[in-house]
Amino acid sequence: MGDLLNDGKPAWATVEAFVLACQQHATSQRLATPEGSFDPAGWRRKYKHAHGPTSALADASLHATGATAPPVSRRPAGAGIHSTVAGSVEPVISAGHIEIIGFGDTIRISQTAAGAHVPTQPLTGLVELPLDDGDLPAMRDLDPYQLGASPTEFGDRDTYRQQDQYVPRTRNNVDDVLRDKLVPGRLVVVVGPSKTGKTRTAFEAVQERWPDARVLAPVPALGQLARHPRIEGSTDLLVVWLDDLQRFLTTTDALTPAVLVQLTARPGPTLLIATLRREERDRLTADTGELTRDTRQLLNDATVIELGPTSDDDKEQAAARAAYPSADLSIVGLGERLAGAPQLLRQYRDAQPILLSIVQTAIDWARVGMQRPIPADDLTTLALDRLFHDHPELDPSDADIAAALHTARMPPRGAGRVAALRTVPLADGTRGYRVFDYLIAQDDNQTDAPRPIPTTFWDQALQRANPEDAFTIGITAYERSNLQITRSAWEISATAGNTAAMVNLGVLLSDYLQPPDLDRACVWYERAATAGHTDGMVGLGNLLSDSVRPPDLEGARTWYERAATAGNTDAMNNLGNLLCHSVRPPDLVGARTWYERAATAGNILAMNALGLLLAYELQPPDLKGGRNWLERGATAGDTDAMNNLGVLLAYELQPPDLEGARAWLERAATAGNADAMFSLGVLLAGKVRPPDLEGARSWYEAAATAGNTSALNNLGILLASQMQPPDLEGARVWYERAATAGDTIAMANLGGLLAGQVQPPDLEGAYVWYERAATAGNIGAMNSLGILLSSKMQPPDLEGARGWYEAAAAAGNTNAMNNIGAMLAYQVQPRDLEAARTWYERAAEAGHTLAMNSLGVLLCLEVQGPDLDGARTWYERAADAGNTDAMVNLGNLLSDQLQPPDLDGARAWYERAANSGNTNAMVCLGILLSDQLQPPDLGGARAWRERAATADTDGRHPEGSRVPITPNTAPPST
Repeated sequence: MGDLLNDGKPAWATVEAFVLACQQHATSQRLATPEGSFDPAGWRRKYKHAHGPTSALADASLHATGATAPPVSRRPAGAGIHSTVAGSVEPVISAGHIEIIGFGDTIRISQTAAGAHVPTQPLTGLVELPLDDGDLPAMRDLDPYQLGASPTEFGDRDTYRQQDQYVPRTRNNVDDVLRDKLVPGRLVVVVGPSKTGKTRTAFEAVQERWPDARVLAPVPALGQLARHPRIEGSTDLLVVWLDDLQRFLTTTDALTPAVLVQLTARPGPTLLIATLRREERDRLTADTGELTRDTRQLLNDATVIELGPTSDDDKEQAAARAAYPSADLSIVGLGERLAGAPQLLRQYRDAQPILLSIVQTAIDWARVGMQRPIPADDLTTLALDRLFHDHPELDPSDADIAAALHTARMPPRGAGRVAALRTVPLADGTRGYRVFDYLIAQDDNQTDAPRPIPTTFWDQALQRANPEDAFTIGITAYERSNLQITRSAWEISATAGNTAAMVNLGVLLSDYLQPPDLDRACVWYERAATAGHTDGMVGLGNLLSDSVRPPDLEGARTWYERAATAGNTDAMNNLGNLLCHSVRPPDLVGARTWYERAATAGNILAMNALGLLLAYELQPPDLKGGRNWLERGATAGDTDAMNNLGVLLAYELQPPDLEGARAWLERAATAGNADAMFSLGVLLAGKVRPPDLEGARSWYEAAATAGNTSALNNLGILLASQMQPPDLEGARVWYERAATAGDTIAMANLGGLLAGQVQPPDLEGAYVWYERAATAGNIGAMNSLGILLSSKMQPPDLEGARGWYEAAAAAGNTNAMNNIGAMLAYQVQPRDLEAARTWYERAAEAGHTLAMNSLGVLLCLEVQGPDLDGARTWYERAADAGNTDAMVNLGNLLSDQLQPPDLDGARAWYERAANSGNTNAMVCLGILLSDQLQPPDLGGARAWRERAATADTDGRHPEGSRVPITPNTAPPST
């Protein structure tokens, strides 16, 4: 071990050598150690406390800092549908030992026989705070500076509570609200600009409410820590302290919703408190796709406490002046002033080129995602490169660089104890630097316009990155929309064996690259899956089922089953999707089994999918079960489940629960779900009584703004067909927006608006939009185009109309079958009654009541040798289905053509139609009563004629005539 003191205690040189050896081992194995673990001054104090004074010469040369965290996997967002936490570093339980498999050598932790004492794995290297006799410190024994607050001229770790009194945050009752929200099972995030007092505010609230709680201030490797025996199995109250939350969201072992569940599911109560700069929150919650889904979900589900500077509130600023009368608070808040932020910002903005290059290099080192300090050599080299690019005329000497660096790491006059660069001893005995985070915030748009990160700097950072650095740089580049660097960074990390990077590369190459590189995505997914990463299995399953052509459903099923069997609930959910929606015939029993396993395990996507399966796929539907699972998913916060639950309550349940539907749809819509906004608009416009058209319009517009093109179309319908008076110009604008976005229904409706509502009609414009929709496959537009060409254009284009009718009819459109029958029977010359009969019969057999009526007219009045029995049959089928025109025509047949006439039967059918509002039936009934019935019923005849005269006849017949009703067309489609 080295030399001993005379009393048998180790000499300081021996301790120093041992600490250096530990430091080198930690560095070589990439073990996570908190800053200061190898700090010579700290070890000297401990040594002196234990052994008394030693030679002053023994202080020399030991400089160290924490190594980066071991590279374990973060849950890569989604791999297509969704995925869960699974990583390249997972405990593998065997009979004699536990192996934690990582990038370095395997660490074997011996197990003892049953019943024997099992030593707890040490927390050293997993936490940033010094341990209290090997365990986590209590909240009451800490101060805010240990937890991340900036030291000031008024207070630091040695002088806490002497002159640095806390100024209560009374604006919006922040202190009271924060204390109330600090309950176990919840993540609370204090969000605000840099240096507004977020850490101090959080500290005071936690210490007041939970002084006896043990504090876990982790290094950025939360997944590994959540599985630690001290955390996973303990029953004491635990506060997880996450200062600068963004540090914990971009590593391979990041904080995810699943890790949050792990932490809060331990036997003892657990609460999580975090701080986050506002511009970081805005960047992290931006919708950048599936790869950042976990982060968005985590922050959206968290309880957020907004905190501004004291200068935003007169009362707080007055209290700050009273507590710190010597502080100049004329421009900024107390937090900024105590940290020396104004002086440091002024120094930065006024810096000469050499100093500016040094500070901007350190800022960008942090902004690209480097979590470790920038080494002095790298800082100097990169700063000189930047200086040459910005000021090629300058040629600084080594002394110039040294002077600028000295200025950067010393607090400017009046700035208290904080410098632009904080010096950090590195493991190799050299210096590293961390930049003052307030300057990062300024360059990231806290108050100034954001300063772009030079393109070359990303490459320079990657050249200096280890695999863990590269993974984090990839996440940061992705969040900053730099996909080229994202790919390069993850390829570095994946090539080194990081399976999370392999999975994320698969997602990037298949879902975000244009054009996609499916072959390379498959390679990376397969490498991760073969290495046991269940998200890689899920991603590969997604790729095989959804992206490759033709789909490899068997391959997808195999990978989903492997991941599902390993416990991946997203694989269970996706396997359910595959069995329900992709394989033929569907395996609903298998889908239900996997959905239930995933949903029971807490997967909210599976809760939603299971609810839909039970309510809409099963025969007969299980609405009660569907409602139950949708409610569980909705209660858990899934906005899709809220939307689907609202739709079920409004349209499937008997009787409908419109109030419940509206409540769930409003919750989902308010949370930003565009489908729910649309559904709420439909509910308000068409289901509630009386309709709330203004409310519907508002939600349609919100959905349209969120990108829902169906809402654009429905806005057009609302303005054109429901609002009084109609707003045809407004409707045209919304239809055109939807149509331009590719909505073929909107194209068809725009054609209908131009052809049938605007005055004068714009038939050419209608033709253009109908044809676009029809060419894109919209069957209704094919039929409408046939109507336009055959009935509205002058001269008619019957051949063109027939082509479009036949195209629509071939696709199963019964309106088109009926209309082509009418065209062949009444428009073409010579008439083709046999072909007309064929088309009418096809439509009628398919249930089209207009075609049944038209076929009756054809058989009764048009063919040679009328087929009255056939006509009567089709009239009766249409009449029984509620077609009042068929009732009139049936009455005509019974009273005028049947021999002998059946006047009682005719009267019955006329009365049914007349009582339903058919004015033609009223006229025919009047004629029957006055001219055919014996004796005549003149009073009854007069009464029906008067009702017909006062009714709107729609111009379909002259008074007293009895004519067959011609087919009509349908209103706009929603």
